[in-house]
Amino acid sequence: MKRSLFLIAILLLLGFAVPASNAQQTSTPDDGSVDKGVYSNMFFGFSVAYPKDWVVHGEATNTRLKEIGKERATSTGAMSAASTEVILKNTYQLLTAFQYPMGAVVEVNPSFMLIAERVSHAPGIVTGRDYLLYVRPLMIKTGVLPVNDEPAPLMLGGRKFFRQDSRMQINGMSLDQSIIITVNQGFAIAFILSGKDRPSIDEMFKAVGTLKFVASPSASPRKPSPRLPRSKSKPRRRT
Repeated sequence: MKRSLFLIAILLLLGFAVPASNAQQTSTPDDGSVDKGVYSNMFFGFSVAYPKDWVVHGEATNTRLKEIGKERATSTGAMSAASTEVILKNTYQLLTAFQYPMGAVVEVNPSFMLIAERVSHAPGIVTGRDYLLYVRPLMIKTGVLPVNDEPAPLMLGGRKFFRQDSRMQINGMSLDQSIIITVNQGFAIAFILSGKDRPSIDEMFKAVGTLKFVASPSASPRKPSPRLPRSKSKPRRRT
């Protein structure tokens, strides 16, 4: 089970994405659309703006990224090919946006990704913090080094998320990345931000801050305490 929950933390932190499965079905977590720089998801009931003028990639790019991700997972020994296939069935790529088109000749192509992974089979994963702490040992083993010792809590769209900042070396280049994650309806919903340095991550985070849920959770209204009937006091007898 640990390898299953590790998919987001390792494949996506390394800048790879997995494609949404069953995209034709409107009742799945990937029931979303992009319009005028805003991604809306009907399954979870939220919308979020991605960085302005960034390139949203479709199924062809996701398919290629899937192949790269699977190769990375198996070559590093993080998981077997068979395990990866099983995991992909429970993982949905909601949004993949890059600052430049895939294939552009740039030193670093920052990415803004939104992922959902089914975690209802893992009762110990209740919050984003649970998820991040659970996969942390595996992240460290693969060279993904957390910057903050404890995932930082924050509120987005009226819901509690947790943020884990990390740093890694890929092909001799240092990269900064962040996971901002919550658990909703049995799914871990994670923003994966990847860039060349911390300022670029902070700039992308401004887009995450536009997250809006259709109905923000709020404390159940307290019912007014029932009034106790007044006791009718008997008139005192004069003596």
